[in-house]
Amino acid sequence: MARFSVATDHAFKNRSGEAVIETTWHQVTAFKSDRMPDFSALVRGAGVEVKGCLRNNRFTDSNGVERTITEILASQVSVIGGTLQ
Repeated sequence: MARFSVATDHAFKNRSGEAVIETTWHQVTAFKSDRMPDFSALVRGAGVEVKGCLRNNRFTDSNGVERTITEILASQVSVIGGTLQ
């Protein structure tokens, strides 16, 4: 199993006409299979394409607050641009 984060950017212009780039981080969980790369050779900043489904996990934190985390349960991960070690 491998857990890693993937960032996606959304570029747009706000009401003032200024360019804005919003970055969102996504947590990914992937299980070893023939549809996955060698995760030990993957380097930080590598481009990846992730296919899978979303999974919501609910838990109560140490302060008693109920939280929900959404993660991608990957069925396929492909490296884009050949950025393996």
